[in-house]
Amino acid sequence: MRDEILRLDAAGSAVWHSSRGLIPTERDPHFATGNGRRVVHALVNIAMSLGPDGRIYVLGAQDSAATELRLDVLRADNGEIVASRRLGTSSTAIAVDRHGHIRVLDPDRLLAQTPTMGRDLFSPAFALPDLSGKTVRLDDFRGKVTLVNFWASWCAPCREEFPHMAELYRDFAKRPFAIAAISDDVSDTKMRAFVREFRPPFPVLVGEARMKAVYHYRGLPYSVLLDRNGRVIERIFGFGGDQEFSRLRATIARELDADSTARP
Repeated sequence: MRDEILRLDAAGSAVWHSSRGLIPTERDPHFATGNGRRVVHALVNIAMSLGPDGRIYVLGAQDSAATELRLDVLRADNGEIVASRRLGTSSTAIAVDRHGHIRVLDPDRLLAQTPTMGRDLFSPAFALPDLSGKTVRLDDFRGKVTLVNFWASWCAPCREEFPHMAELYRDFAKRPFAIAAISDDVSDTKMRAFVREFRPPFPVLVGEARMKAVYHYRGLPYSVLLDRNGRVIERIFGFGGDQEFSRLRATIARELDADSTARP
């Protein structure tokens, strides 16, 4: 609660004391009276870590709501502040390397690329022939955000959906994005007639009417959006029209933009 950093020795005696001037007027925190227990005073110190370069990195708040943040870098031997950086955001992840280079990361983008989001692997992994008979495997799409779409020629909503998928595919043609459209048709003739009619720019795989038994979806169309590691971002049941694809487009763009470099 107080704008101070203390380094103590093994006996508990102060080695040095540092103040950053974050809150101009300091006072000890106290609880406000009333029904709810509320601390009256700003949260000053938020996080502290010893960096790989041997310096101390302290994240602190410059306002009472802790929405304006500042990162201070201190020498470990005497507490001298050698650098300060205003962050101006309450939602921040920070990384520093052994050379003392600081990167401010967008937490949503950072989390989007990690396996800690609770995303499940898409399974079972498919290995299906394309229209030419060549086997295409799920692992072939690793490294790309991929929309796996299950469809059939007799499915009226699938006919409505296919032009939207073609447009989506073209929108991200220059990005690491792919679509794998898996037919669940019984009739090879009708499946190929459907493909000739719509001429999709993405690969079509032949499921031979076995896909529902394998993936247990309740109806068609059914799509699963996967991240670069083949993990499920979301499942899409049915066809929701322009609004659904607008939202899907935004989700794909956000996933494609996810990176760990953010801004230097």
